Amino acid sequence: TPDTQSEKPAGFSRPCEVLKLALGSENCGEEPRDLFVPTCTKEGRYEEVQCYAGECWCLDTSGKEIPGSRVQGERPRCPTDCEKQRRNLQNLKQSLPAGSDLFIPSCTKDGDFLPLQCYGTNCFCVDLNGKTIPGIRGKAGKPMQCKS
Repeated sequence: TPDTQSEKPAGFSRPCEVLKLALGSENCGEEPRDLFVPTCTKEGRYEEVQCYAGECWCLDTSGKEIPGSRVQGERPRCPTDCEKQRRNLQNLKQSLPAGSDLFIPSCTKDGDFLPLQCYGTNCFCVDLNGKTIPGIRGKAGKPMQCKS
């Protein structure tokens, strides 16, 4: 028989893959149908939405359930990239010395990046991914148009 150790793909020890293998093991003492086995991406990371027994919920990148995201019989609305950036930067700002300034993006109520972002008195346009569109800048309080 071939050596299965050498056939494992590189990066095999990603958390989602390890947990999935452990839960799929026959030595767990539980019936496999009674255990929740996470869904992983091709890269071995956790899928953002997990479902089990009629409930679905969102996971953060470390595989922890996002509080308040669990719903019955439907797909949950998971935080968008804009909302994740805002939360991460707000957490970072709390750890910085008093008076430190940090740009925190603004999001629409649906979680998209607002096309016009302002930092202090400087305003600029961003694309759907929150990346600055070069050459379109202005001052706060001056009329400015961004493509939405």
